[in-house]
Amino acid sequence: MLTYFTSLPIFRVMPQKKQRSALGSSTTVEDYLERILELINVKGYARVVDIAAALKISQASVSNMVQRLDGEGLLK
Repeated sequence: MLTYFTSLPIFRVMPQKKQRSALGSSTTVEDYLERILELINVKGYARVVDIAAALKISQASVSNMVQRLDGEGLLK
């Protein structure tokens, strides 16, 4: 599970749920979570802009996934 602060998009890594969700591919979710963890380990935080740059995708795509991860309880 990750922590997401809505006023300032910064994440904190929490234990991940093992069950399959409606988020789509578990590989995609895993890619997001791994990249977020990597950013946190290097910078101490992971912002949407940082995740998008690291995954080479749009900030809008990251924002959508962050909302879905939050809805699944993987973000706090």
